[in-house]
Amino acid sequence: MEDIFKLLKIKEMEMEEILRTNLEKEKEKIMVECAKKVELVEKDKKNLETNVRKLEREVYMSKEVISQLKEILSQKDSPLVGAVDALKKENKNLMKENEDLEEVSNQMFEALTGKKT
Repeated sequence: MEDIFKLLKIKEMEMEEILRTNLEKEKEKIMVECAKKVELVEKDKKNLETNVRKLEREVYMSKEVISQLKEILSQKDSPLVGAVDALKKENKNLMKENEDLEEVSNQMFEALTGKKT
């Protein structure tokens, strides 16, 4: 009977060893999976940080450009202001010329058809 208890005790110890081994293997698998996931998260974090820095630079550059444009437009002798003024003047002259041509066109129409417009 004592031999049976010894055999049972040995089997119990063997089973415990098998369970410990299996648990260790599972633990290692889980640790490897976690390490891979942590690595992916760290990579994503670095990518996000890089993208944030790029966006911050773009925002800064945009603010700089806006600031420079405001400065240019605020100057009375700015080339842009001069160009806009010249375009306004040219537009005014073209509108006057258009009115004159329209009047000539109406006069020719009246002369050809005898009808007033």
